Amino acid sequence: MEDDREWMYTGWKKGGCHTKEWFEKTEKFVENARGESTTHAVIRCPCNKCGNMYSHDKRSVTLHLCKDGFVQGYKVWDKHGESRSIVSAQMEVDDGEDVDRLDHMLEDLLAEFVNNPEDPPTKEVEELFKLLQDLEMPLHGHTMVTILQFVTHLMGIKSKFGFSAKCYKAILDLISDVLPADHKVPKDIYRSKKR
Repeated sequence: MEDDREWMYTGWKKGGCHTKEWFEKTEKFVENARGESTTHAVIRCPCNKCGNMYSHDKRSVTLHLCKDGFVQGYKVWDKHGESRSIVSAQMEVDDGEDVDRLDHMLEDLLAEFVNNPEDPPTKEVEELFKLLQDLEMPLHGHTMVTILQFVTHLMGIKSKFGFSAKCYKAILDLISDVLPADHKVPKDIYRSKKR
């Protein structure tokens, strides 16, 4: 993949007057992108609206990118098969991408708490196990977004825009109403923070 990724933002123009370079490199990006499934038929959509939270077929991703452009700061294409180690250490990494490294951090913390596997787990260890499970558990049966990704993203929005706890709860209620009954959306800010 390419080191210079400024084309992602400088070549895209609202209204569809994108540069030739933008079209060519975007097409190459989508063509080479690898999804999380073995078939790679569906990939995460890095458009401004989806923000790597939702997955679509490659044609839809291309259309989204043409319409909305790339999400800001997505210069390490780790959601599309690129390893962070490939990219130079000098590149900026979007704060929102920290969720992906959270599982490694939690595993490191867990190793510090676990002294003897035969001892019963402490409350702290059980909480860490719960966090590790949430990293893998999808929000509901029809998405690849995990509970922890959802909560982290929503808490970031709450902080960025200064939502009150009541506003946060109202948003969670609305989201819960539109999702399938088996969803795992937390009921309030307290349960979100416990995740």
